[in-house]
Amino acid sequence: MKNKRHSAFAAIIYTIIGALTAPTQILAQSNPTNKAKDLLNSLENGAGITETLTPEQIIANLIQIALGVVGLILIVLIIYGGWLWGSARGNEERVTQAQNLIRNAVIGVIIIFSAYFITAFVVGKIGEAVFEPLFPF
Repeated sequence: MKNKRHSAFAAIIYTIIGALTAPTQILAQSNPTNKAKDLLNSLENGAGITETLTPEQIIANLIQIALGVVGLILIVLIIYGGWLWGSARGNEERVTQAQNLIRNAVIGVIIIFSAYFITAFVVGKIGEAVFEPLFPF
């Protein structure tokens, strides 16, 4: 008796979930690409976005996001290394492992951000050589 109630309850739940997740309309003549574009346009208008980004701006944004993620990972590694060091309890092997982890994470931070600053400097100088400088001093 209990299994029959359980099965009936499961069947009702599955039916409700299926009804809620099933598409409400299926129109063979509609173009889903246009609907997606309309949805994106309405989201842009609702958010107040009126300008489109150039490929250079998109790449710059992706680089900023990647640098943020890399910086976050390196900070987590430094914190983890500090935790390893603090919980070593006199174990010299764990202390050296923690010191190596912290040292390597700091070196990683230095390499990543120096590469970014060198690239930004070189691209800026190329831009000044090709275009008029924004702030002529």
